[in-house]
Amino acid sequence: MVLHFAAMKRIPECEQFPSECIATNVLGSQNVVRACIANRVQRCIATSTDKACRSVTCYGASKKIMESLFTAQPEGSTIFALCRYGNVVASNGSVIPLWRQQAKHGGPLTVTCATATRFWMGERDAVNIIQQAAGAAHGTITVPKMRSLTLEELAHIIAPGAELKEIGFRSIEKLHEDLVSTDELSSDAGDVFILGLPHSTTGNRYASYDAPRLLPAAFRAMLAEAEAHE
Repeated sequence: MVLHFAAMKRIPECEQFPSECIATNVLGSQNVVRACIANRVQRCIATSTDKACRSVTCYGASKKIMESLFTAQPEGSTIFALCRYGNVVASNGSVIPLWRQQAKHGGPLTVTCATATRFWMGERDAVNIIQQAAGAAHGTITVPKMRSLTLEELAHIIAPGAELKEIGFRSIEKLHEDLVSTDELSSDAGDVFILGLPHSTTGNRYASYDAPRLLPAAFRAMLAEAEAHE
């Protein structure tokens, strides 16, 4: 049996109700670990997030602790591994429906900061990286080398030629995101980084501001695929 575990992923709600965030993402993760060991589940794969890397939010910190709960388990009857990735196109809480509504009514698109960058991947890519993590070694985190877009680039894909109105960051947001930090022990494995392998080294960083850019056509294809499944 292979178990996939994702946990809570609503950043504003986690900030507003940190005790619920901890109860779900930390205590809930510990319960999953214990249940897997007790029932001799073959593999348990957890989905983490770029927010866990150099976290500034309760959500990100809770997911970082979740990672530690999985990677710290001694090797036994259950193999515990994780994957860590960024935004999945058209997932719950996406800004895309808001921008489409704003464009429909002729208004400007509201953005926190036009030059902010975020990682993006399609549903199929997300499934593929979970499957890759399912075959990874115990205690490792598989991190795909995702492509990124500025919010300005993203907005003009969704509504070409639309006016943008910057509204400023909330305290829970960063200008750029990291999937791997220079302080983490990681190994470059081609299209992914693997955290937790023997002989891993520090010094690798994979940040959204200098990651390869996602082409508009590729983003539109991801969005069309996601909407076809709704």
